[in-house]
Amino acid sequence: MQKMLNICAEFGHKWDICFNVKKSQTLTLGGSNPVNCHLFLGNKPTEWTSKVKYLGIHILAGDIQKVDFTDAKKTIMDA
Repeated sequence: MQKMLNICAEFGHKWDICFNVKKSQTLTLGGSNPVNCHLFLGNKPTEWTSKVKYLGIHILAGDIQKVDFTDAKKTIMDA
């Protein structure tokens, strides 16, 4: 995974794209977050998280892939 992050950072540098590490998160699907595994994007550490919001739904980390539609349902109901 670190190799992929390095490729992204090199691509961004070449094409003048800045990745915001504060908005970038790392999570695992199909297992728990590795202990003492540190990943970097452009020499800055990424933060491990247990869920990521993508297109209005939360993708949850863990042994079984799960999604949380609670916020998406609230948005639809409030509309």
